[in-house]
Amino acid sequence: MVRFSRIVVTIINILALLWSIFIIFVSLAVINDGPIECNTFYPIQNLLYGVFLFSLSLVALIGAIRANRRLLMVYAGVLFVWFVWLIGSSAFLFVVSKVCDAKAVKDHKEYKLNEYPGWLRTYAVDGEKWVPIKRCMYSCCQPPLQCGFVSKNDTSWEIPRSGILSGDTDCQSWKNDLDQACYDCNSCKAGYIRTLKDSWFNNALSNAFSSVFIFIGFWIAFWAFRQAPRADHQQHTSNTASVA
Repeated sequence: MVRFSRIVVTIINILALLWSIFIIFVSLAVINDGPIECNTFYPIQNLLYGVFLFSLSLVALIGAIRANRRLLMVYAGVLFVWFVWLIGSSAFLFVVSKVCDAKAVKDHKEYKLNEYPGWLRTYAVDGEKWVPIKRCMYSCCQPPLQCGFVSKNDTSWEIPRSGILSGDTDCQSWKNDLDQACYDCNSCKAGYIRTLKDSWFNNALSNAFSSVFIFIGFWIAFWAFRQAPRADHQQHTSNTASVA
């Protein structure tokens, strides 16, 4: 039983080390393939995560194999900080994802930008922030319902004979050109914020789920640290063996 927790730490971190190497190689392969126009942050984020996991796993392995209390303490401490960060970020993302939810029109998923708080609009879509976002959109933004446009097909809309039914600026921004469409419309920006908030909620759930396993890992690492012999005990054992 004395060595059981260190054996578990060793097994877990051998697997974590292999997984981190896989993440690093895949991330480097994606980055080396050339410039990424969309989602440029994720390969770099994954690479940094892989390096972090590799380093932490290496510390844990050396600490467990050599029964080194200092390394096991560092490992347990990092896991505890990681656990606290996951809990905190999960709570924060959950609260932010639920703030001022916009109501969608049935079967059209139409949102209004002014239904979201100003700080969220500033963070997500204001000014030049919107330029790279709309460039990476792959689905066509539809004109708002109040404009009264008549649909010809999934990507083409016509102004009714009676004219545009609303003075909304979104109605003036609409174009059938797929490179423009309604990407500059406030309703399109509101839809993007809704998608962003959904991703925050999913990340909150993911972080909460991951925190359970991190806490279990911390508990095992803590017991491995507790069971590892102290330096003075190792020295005493060594001296006794030398005298004998």
